[in-house]
Parts: sequence; structure tokens; C-alpha cells
Amino acid sequence: MSESDNGGNSRLDRIEAMLEIIVTIQRDMQQEHQMLLRAKVVQGDELRQLAKRTDERFQSLVAAQKRTDDAMTALIGTVGAVVRN
Repeated sequence: MSESDNGGNSRLDRIEAMLEIIVTIQRDMQQEHQMLLRAKVVQGDELRQLAKRTDERFQSLVAAQKRTDDAMTALIGTVGAVVRN
């Protein structure tokens, strides 16, 4: 087989072209993988911050519920005293 077969490309040239394509694809995949890893770290940080804010709001809700319970207990006691008298 001569080097001018297959459109003027030798077999070695075709193999080299395929290897270049593979190397390019591999490099692109590595870059995408790095971007995904960074996104995962950012997402993890945001999730931790969200969990912290949710916990703070839940604690605020617990405190508000306690105040409401105390106020209701006082009101029930007052109404009960008025009814008994």
C-alpha cells in the first residue's frame, strides 16, 4: 500500500490524527471534571449554609412557640380565675 492511498494520508497520518482527537477529547473531559468538582464543593458549602439558616429559624420558631404557650397558660389562668369568681 502506498502512502498516497486513502485520500493522500498515510496510515501513520490517520493514526496520528485519531490520537490528536483522543487527546483533545481527554483534555476536555478533564476540564469538565474539574468544573464539576468545583461545582460540587460550592453546592456543598451552600447546602451547609442553608442547613445552618434552617436550624436558626427552627430555633426561633421553638422560642416563639414557647412564648405563645406561656401567654396562653397565663390567659387560661386569668380567664379561669374570672369565671370562678
